[in-house]
Amino acid sequence: MEATIEIAKSVFKQNKYQETIDTCKKILATKKNSLEAIKLIAKAFTKLKKIDDARLYLNQALKIKPDDYEVIKDLGNTYHAIGDINTAKKLYQKAISFNNNYAQALTNLGSIELIIGNKQEALSLLIKAAESDPQLSSAWTNLANGYFELGKKQEAETSCRKAIELNPYIFKPYLLHGAILFEQNKLQEAEQPLLKAIELNPNIFNSHFLLGTILLMLNRHQEAEKYLLKAIELNPDSADAHSNMGIILKDLGKLQEAENSYRKAIELNPDLVDANLNLGAVLKDLGKLQEAEICTCKAIELNPDSAEAHFNLGKIFKDIGNLQEAEVSIRKAIEIKPDFAEAYSNLGSILSNLGKLQDAELSTRKAIEIKPDFIEALSNLAIILKDLGNIQEAKLSVLHAIKIKPDLANSHYTLSILYSEENDYEKAYKEINLAIKYDSKNHIYRGELARLKFIIDEYDNENY
Repeated sequence: MEATIEIAKSVFKQNKYQETIDTCKKILATKKNSLEAIKLIAKAFTKLKKIDDARLYLNQALKIKPDDYEVIKDLGNTYHAIGDINTAKKLYQKAISFNNNYAQALTNLGSIELIIGNKQEALSLLIKAAESDPQLSSAWTNLANGYFELGKKQEAETSCRKAIELNPYIFKPYLLHGAILFEQNKLQEAEQPLLKAIELNPNIFNSHFLLGTILLMLNRHQEAEKYLLKAIELNPDSADAHSNMGIILKDLGKLQEAENSYRKAIELNPDLVDANLNLGAVLKDLGKLQEAEICTCKAIELNPDSAEAHFNLGKIFKDIGNLQEAEVSIRKAIEIKPDFAEAYSNLGSILSNLGKLQDAELSTRKAIEIKPDFIEALSNLAIILKDLGNIQEAKLSVLHAIKIKPDLANSHYTLSILYSEENDYEKAYKEINLAIKYDSKNHIYRGELARLKFIIDEYDNENY
């Protein structure tokens, strides 16, 4: 069969790049200066990432036709591919000088201007590219990226949808669409375009990382773990991926594995605030309080305005038994974040342990004011009120907690203690049984049950 340019174009469209080259070379054997064949060989070599071979043929094409703006653009692409954006930029500008409305050169030049920070100039070029060739999918994808970089999320989303409509078989607009939706906190909507991006190209780190992060935020930890593991496989040096994996493992109760993930993230990026902070939290849960303190202090050093870091440090000091330092840290968290309900509740607990019961009551009430259904604070307030001698109000507080969450063992235990204070041992006995029902492994509850049973039995014997 005679080699023709039509056959070469056909096999190129089938992504058979070496066959394209072989077919074009047969054409050149009889038609030495076939510009179409030379240009197609160059495109095929570019697809095969054989940049030097591609340039050889592109320069040969320019000797035949020096003002061929398509060839000049393609030559620019070869430099763009290896990161030489300065040379690529000059060649794109040269191509545009021959054709002011050449969309492919306009969109590529716009992308470079975006990279180097000339965002307004970039957006003008990208808009012009889309207007010059409204059917060019890549122009709309790059325009979407331009809008996104400038914070124009609605325009970015519209441009992404246009790119997908024109060519639904390219992964980039789907990935970008997912990122845009993520930035708008449209997490569930972002899932589908990212799944499509992965379907079209399963070997892109950003697709897996972003989808894994979104699933983590949606509390779908098993699915999130799958995509983040793939992200780490594709890019083992991503500190953020290891850090997010640590969050998943911690939430799944795999504390030692979570510690390993956070340590890997910090090894890759020692200044990653969240990894240091979260490692501190895991080490606290593992009982490694001194190490936890070091990591949390590092997080504060990196971000002194992190209310969560000061809050976590306060909890660590509390566990160590350094209540004065714990109070200072928790108050710092509240100073940074005045509506931090959990900090007020913990401060109340610390103040109670320091014997400052009235201050503890005020702090705990502040936590409940900020977060009315804060069960832990309601239970803590009940204990503080008991210690202040206000048993009736204490019971109201813990009954409110039980109404919100009937199966919380600690609330029933607290109510049992309050009934005991009133010598109402039958009700106390009933509540401690409920506490054990919801937490059968707690030895404190079983000890209280035995105490109450002894008291009730003694009472029955006395009245026999």
